[in-house]
Amino acid sequence: MQNIETAANVIRTLSSHPELGYYYFFKSFWKKVETEPLAENWHIKTMCQEAQEVATRVFNRENKEYDLVINVSPGMSKSSIFVKFFIPWCWSQDPTLRFIVGTNSDDLAKDLIERAKTTIDSELYKAAFADTVQIPKGGGGITKITNSAGGKIYIATPKSKRIGIHAHIILVDDPQTREMVYSETERAASNNWLFRTLSTRKVKKSMTPTILVMQRLHEDDATANALKKWKRVRHLRLPATNEYDIFPPEYEEFYTDSSEVGIKVMDPLQMPIEEVRELESTMDALDSSGQLGQDPRPIGGNIIKEDWLSQTFPLGKMLRDAEIENRSIHWCGTLDGAYTQDANNSATAILVYAIIGGQLYLRDYRNWWKEFPDLVTDIPPFVSSAGLGSTGTLFVEPKAIGKSLVQTLRKESKPRINIVEDPIPATGGTANGKLQRVLDSTPFLRGMNVFFSDTVDWGPFIDQCTIFPNGKHTDLVDCLTMAIEKSTNGGDITDSSMWEVLKIDV
Repeated sequence: MQNIETAANVIRTLSSHPELGYYYFFKSFWKKVETEPLAENWHIKTMCQEAQEVATRVFNRENKEYDLVINVSPGMSKSSIFVKFFIPWCWSQDPTLRFIVGTNSDDLAKDLIERAKTTIDSELYKAAFADTVQIPKGGGGITKITNSAGGKIYIATPKSKRIGIHAHIILVDDPQTREMVYSETERAASNNWLFRTLSTRKVKKSMTPTILVMQRLHEDDATANALKKWKRVRHLRLPATNEYDIFPPEYEEFYTDSSEVGIKVMDPLQMPIEEVRELESTMDALDSSGQLGQDPRPIGGNIIKEDWLSQTFPLGKMLRDAEIENRSIHWCGTLDGAYTQDANNSATAILVYAIIGGQLYLRDYRNWWKEFPDLVTDIPPFVSSAGLGSTGTLFVEPKAIGKSLVQTLRKESKPRINIVEDPIPATGGTANGKLQRVLDSTPFLRGMNVFFSDTVDWGPFIDQCTIFPNGKHTDLVDCLTMAIEKSTNGGDITDSSMWEVLKIDV
């Protein structure tokens, strides 16, 4: 009894330290609650301090300075730091606080709330904070916990029908799974839940912070939306190794040299370089970059590699040589249409190309967010200026939007262009259909059969291709795969002897 009282007195004092109170609390209760010893690394202290700084302003009922977003690899104790021990520590300082704990499923949410309750029910916690925090009979439910001072913990998921409280602090731990973000519908639903529903459940909007902790999954995941939509954000990106970008960059000084030259690891105890490599060997490129690199874009690209899109050709020389040799270049185009000015939605993408010697030469492209009347006005002059004249054809993806665009441009385009629905059967607009088209195109791409004109900035085009299927938009990818289908299924559009003119200097 003497020992527990002594420990309780110590933890009460240490927990109130203005900078390290939560860190001391975390370490003390880890020893009492967890069965495995704490593998202490610098990030533990860092994240505890980050959490305490956010919470302290709430204790004082001050306006928040920012919302907090942390991307860190699995196995780094993030749920323990930001839920299991964090809520009990906050209640030890202010038992009236109300929390919403959001995550991707009911089972995970219940597990998180049980973790917090385990700490609160521990002998040391009761001895140290019985006068401050008590869970009355019936106050420890499955979906919420209520203490005798009015503090609450309430769980929420994207499928929650209603959220019954307004919170002082909102904690969001892994709000999305890989399966959720690859479904456009589920991704949109989970983002709407986080940024439209949870964001309204605040005691005071200017005071209530949101802490979001997760691994990166997609270009349009919760982290991406938080960084774009929240006004003031503190963002920590802590990949497993320094092969990926670390943010803030000064945190790299805490990374430790590994057995691989030039490679440093974030946590040499929990995830040494040997374990990182072993995990990489069991993951595909998408999981590895997201879970270990905290970046939805794998190094070198996803399915489509950056190296495959690295060749250029001199457009000016091609055109001059064709004129000298009295050869015609048959420029064509592919179009994936959408009618909107909202950049959050799909764009209208256009790609102008020629097929020469079985290879694809890309001349120019556009990625427009425009309404239908503006598209009808702007498409003809663009494709005409890019060389798609009376001999060329603009192939439009065969869907409802494309059909109406084809019909209208046939009647009204100035200058006149030859526009048709793509005769190649569509594989569908679903995620799986798009994925299959890209997979079918990879042998052609891997064979280094795509060339880019040297007069255009192809950066955005290549970015969209190499991040697929983790990117928010796929319109340009669709145009590329349509053009590749033409080159592999339809043979050469331009006289293959044209290649003799090009290959001298390309």
